[in-house]
Amino acid sequence: MSDIGVTTKKHFDVFKKEVLKWVKAYSLLDWNITIEHIELADNGNSAECAYNIIGKSATIRLNKYFTDTEHFTTQEIKEAAAHEVFELLLCHFGHLAECRYTTDKEIEIARHGIIARLINYHFHKP
Repeated sequence: MSDIGVTTKKHFDVFKKEVLKWVKAYSLLDWNITIEHIELADNGNSAECAYNIIGKSATIRLNKYFTDTEHFTTQEIKEAAAHEVFELLLCHFGHLAECRYTTDKEIEIARHGIIARLINYHFHKP
């Protein structure tokens, strides 16, 4: 593989630091989160978040090879990390939206859980 679209250890170090920053900021410390630097099945994605809501476990991955760009800026790596943490932040809400028999109460609880994490970050920064 050529060097086009290759993420380095330095990129991964930035990515991991940013993931941990946002996990802490949004109080997602109750999740068991693994952070990996691997080749993803879809090289059109710079990163991904896979999760198990019931087990409260997630794996956030930075793609080693990314076909949509020749190089990565530090800002792009930071934004990719934040994006994947935000995916985790919203995963329960998304899961409820996909369920056939989701109740209004379940949606309200999920929405307020997200709001509580946002308030915690913006008004009670760790």
